[in-house]
This record gives sequence, C-alpha cells and structure tokens, in this order.
Amino acid sequence: MQVIILGRRDLERVLDLPGVIEGVREAYRLKAAGETAVWPLVAHHFEEQKAVIAQAKALLMERSRMSEEEAHRYLQKSSMDSGTNMLETAQMVLTIMSDTV
Repeated sequence: MQVIILGRRDLERVLDLPGVIEGVREAYRLKAAGETAVWPLVAHHFEEQKAVIAQAKALLMERSRMSEEEAHRYLQKSSMDSGTNMLETAQMVLTIMSDTV
C-alpha cells in the first residue's frame, strides 16, 4: 500500500475550502439565531460535494471502463495537475463527458 502525504496546497486543491469555510460561517450564524444545529448544515455541504464526485466517478467507470479506485485516483491526479479542487474537477468531467453522449 502506497501512502501519499498531502501538504496544505494539495488539500486545498482536493477540498473546496472556501465553500467549507462559508458553510461553517453560515452554520454558526444560523445556530446563533437559533435556527438550526451547526453540523447538519456542514455535513449537508460535504454530502453535496461527495455526490458530485460520486457521479463523476460513475461516469468515468462507465465510459472509460475504470474501476472505482482508478476513477477516484484519476480525479485526484487531475485535480492536483490542474491546480483545481476535486469538486471542480468532478464538475468539469461531468460537463465534458455529458456533452459527448
């Protein structure tokens, strides 16, 4: 098993940090107003991101005959190579591959 150690820049590319930070701020604002609990809102943000990434992986698996692990690694490597986060890369894959139906 190969272990890859990611630095801060790599993590920023993989995660949508501005989106996460904004989600946390909004969750705390809502909690202060007594409207909702903090973590369900943050968890919902992550679930939305994970769903987009899962859709992109499924499309790669179907169209490019990749395993789930290969599709995930493809998204990770493409993210790092292009300097975008994994969510943006997944969105690009969905846009490009959906247009080639």
